[in-house]
Amino acid sequence: FSAAGTLVSGSTNCNRFFWKCELKGQKREFASLCLTGMDCPKMQYEDTIVFIFKQKTAYEIKGEELKFYDDKKLLAEFRAVQDAAALKK
Repeated sequence: FSAAGTLVSGSTNCNRFFWKCELKGQKREFASLCLTGMDCPKMQYEDTIVFIFKQKTAYEIKGEELKFYDDKKLLAEFRAVQDAAALKK
């Protein structure tokens, strides 16, 4: 999430995504998902991420974790990364 909390951004396997959101009371509503269109060697990862984002019916944020649900089924779980360079080591 951006500092203002109005944009979610990250990367899939090789593309970047940007997702605008708006805080309405205690709920965050997500607008259209924007995804760069590079042709990746392992598109199944890209397709899975986009599927999860489009299928979500609910989400939960606890500390540094973001979880997406379809009804009550957990679709995906993400954890914040403080230093992206550390992941490449």
